[in-house]
Amino acid sequence: MFPDHDVFDGPNFDQTIFTSSKTCVIFHNDYLLHDTGSHPENSNRLIVMKDAIEKHEVGKSIDWLQPDLCEEADILRCHSEAQLEAIKFAAHKASESGGRLAYLDPDTPVSSGTWQAALRAVGGACHAVDQVLAGTYQTVWGLFRPPGHHATPDRSMGFCIFNNVACAAEYARVKHGLKRIMIVDIDLHHGNGTQDIFYSDAGVLYSSIHQCYHYPGTGFIDETGSGDGKGYTVNFPVLAGAGDGEFAIYGREVVAQIAWQFKPELLIISIGFDAHMKDPLGSLDVSTEYYGKMVTLFRAIATELGIGVFYALEGGYSLEALSESIVECMTASVATHFDPGGLPMPYRPPISSQDMLEDLRTTFKGIWNI
Repeated sequence: MFPDHDVFDGPNFDQTIFTSSKTCVIFHNDYLLHDTGSHPENSNRLIVMKDAIEKHEVGKSIDWLQPDLCEEADILRCHSEAQLEAIKFAAHKASESGGRLAYLDPDTPVSSGTWQAALRAVGGACHAVDQVLAGTYQTVWGLFRPPGHHATPDRSMGFCIFNNVACAAEYARVKHGLKRIMIVDIDLHHGNGTQDIFYSDAGVLYSSIHQCYHYPGTGFIDETGSGDGKGYTVNFPVLAGAGDGEFAIYGREVVAQIAWQFKPELLIISIGFDAHMKDPLGSLDVSTEYYGKMVTLFRAIATELGIGVFYALEGGYSLEALSESIVECMTASVATHFDPGGLPMPYRPPISSQDMLEDLRTTFKGIWNI
C-alpha cells in the first residue's frame, strides 16, 4: 500500500528548470452573488484580488477564463442529497424573505444568489482540472466563492457551502481516470471537510498546515486516516505566532518529500490568505513574500513530477493582505526562470516546529520518509 522507501530520492531543486509559465485565473461574476453583507467572507475579497492582478504588470501574463455551472452529479460525489437540498431550500428562503440572509449555522449565511454561486464555484474547480490535465496551463488559479474546505459530506459550515477542491478531485478521477491526487491545504484553519471526505481513501492524499486549537478544532497530528486511507492524511498543526519558518519547514520537509514518494498525477492547493500576518481572524505570521515562495515551491514540485497545479481560494479576510499576496503569488506563477533562492528556507526554525517535525517523522515511520 505504501511506497518502496529503498528507492526514495527527494527532489533536487538545484536542477529544476521551469519549462512553462502559462497561467490562468478562473473567475465569474456569479461568485459575487453569494451576498453575505458585512460578513468577513464577502464579495469585496474577490473584487480587490481581481483589481490588484489587473492593475499590476503581472496581469499582462494572465489569462482569464469563465467556467460553466457544474452538474449536480459533480457535487453528489462528495456531498449528500440532503445537504444539496438544504442549500437549495436556504437560498429559496432567502429569496422569499426580501433579501434577508438564511443561516446554515451561526458562521455560514446563504443569500438568494448562493446556490448559483456555489454551482459556479464547483464548476470552476472542475474546469480548472480540465485545463491543467489538458496541458493548456501548468498553473490554474480559482478565485472562487463560496470557499469550501470546511464543507463535510453532510454539512456546510465555517463559511463554506460545497467542498470545491474535493469535488474537483473526484471529477478528476471520474472524468480523467486519475489514480493519485494530492491536496495541500495552507490556511489559518484546518480543512476538516476535505479530510473527512478522503479520510479512508488512499487515492487522495490530504495534507494541511494550520493554527492548532483554532476553528474547527480538528487537524491534530494523530489524525492520519483510516482503513485503506491510513497514512494518507498528514497534518502539521502550528501554534499561534507561527510564520515563515514553520511554513518553510512544512513545505520543504513535509510536502516536497511526501509528494516525491506519492507521485501525484495532480496537485491541488487549498490556499487561504488568513495565515497572513495582517489577517484579523487568526494569529499566524506568514509574510506576503512567503506566500510567493510557497507558490514557487509548489511549482517546482509540479515541474519535477511533470504535472500541473491548481489553486483554489479558501480563507483570507484582510483586503490589504489579499491584494498584496495575490500579486506576489501570480508573479511567482508566471516567472520564466527558476531561482532556488526563491524557495522557502527554514532558517532557525522554532523549537516547537522542530519538535512537531520529529513527532511527524515518528508517526509516519514506515509509511513516509519525512
